[in-house]
Amino acid sequence: MSKKPAGAVFVLLGPEHGEKKEYLEKLKAHLKKQHGSAPDLYRCYPADSSVEEVVRLLRTGDLFASHRLVLLYDAESVKGRNEVAALLEYAEHPNTDATLVLISDAPRLDSKLETKLKKQVPSERWKVFWEMFENQKKGWLVGYFRKQGVQITGEAAELILELVENNTEDLKLEADRLCLFLGPDAAIGVEDVERFVYHSKEENVFTLFAAIAERTLSGSLEVLQKITLSGVSEPVQLVAGLLWQFRNLYTLKLLEEARFGRAEAFSRLNIRSKRNQRTYALAAEQFSRGEIEQILERLVEYDTLFRSLRPAMHRGLEQQLIYVLVVRGGLAVGSPHPEALSPDPAATLPAR
Repeated sequence: MSKKPAGAVFVLLGPEHGEKKEYLEKLKAHLKKQHGSAPDLYRCYPADSSVEEVVRLLRTGDLFASHRLVLLYDAESVKGRNEVAALLEYAEHPNTDATLVLISDAPRLDSKLETKLKKQVPSERWKVFWEMFENQKKGWLVGYFRKQGVQITGEAAELILELVENNTEDLKLEADRLCLFLGPDAAIGVEDVERFVYHSKEENVFTLFAAIAERTLSGSLEVLQKITLSGVSEPVQLVAGLLWQFRNLYTLKLLEEARFGRAEAFSRLNIRSKRNQRTYALAAEQFSRGEIEQILERLVEYDTLFRSLRPAMHRGLEQQLIYVLVVRGGLAVGSPHPEALSPDPAATLPAR
């Protein structure tokens, strides 16, 4: 970071929120040290404030503040000719009493703005924060727990990565909460993570799986609605959690077919709590191996859909997914249901 950020323009891009947040904290600390007091902080969004208004804020002096730090979020949406011109003019002659930071989750700004702005902003103040590669996340998480004096198994770390957003800010938050929940010097396994999730949220992906295991559509949709209203999980995280559990269920079915006793199968899968054992035992009775294979295929498909479709469509898609899992046993929508082909009009859902 430059020794004299006053009057500067910074550009912080990319999806990795944790490292971006750390950079901003260092910048604020640097400005405080440089000016003798913390800068006045302003958060602006193009949807709420025009770029011209942001520039006026940067230009206007304040008798009661030594410095102003202005954060302009969603900077990738700055595209209009007047907006681009206003930002470029300011970047060429910034106010020495203010610091402007353009922030975006996207890796690039609008091309018209970025091409010219890169000529005005030094490369050391233009940062792109990328998410870690998949093969780096587990090691990072295990290392973070180790710094807190806590040990965690590789399987437990993988479960956390399945359930939490893929950025260090969210991972740190959940890791810190888990450490607080279990206490100092803990040794964390999969069961501890599941127990933490059960205690930290009234309804979650584990209670949703328990409802699905009963193959009751109304009960499963009720749990889904509570999760949705609470806002504790995004659809991608729900799908990841269900994938984790249905993969365990599939392995359980394979072990049982290989003549392993249920107790030994649970031991091999590290399913130790009586509550989880009851859930998996019920699910193993309700779903055939073929249905579980179909469900795993559907969950992968819906993961892609949730990532590609706009959020306004997620609610209906979540409900459709639950129907596909519970009623159709993973059979894709549009495919003829086996019951529709049965001459027996009394055919129903698998026995409860």
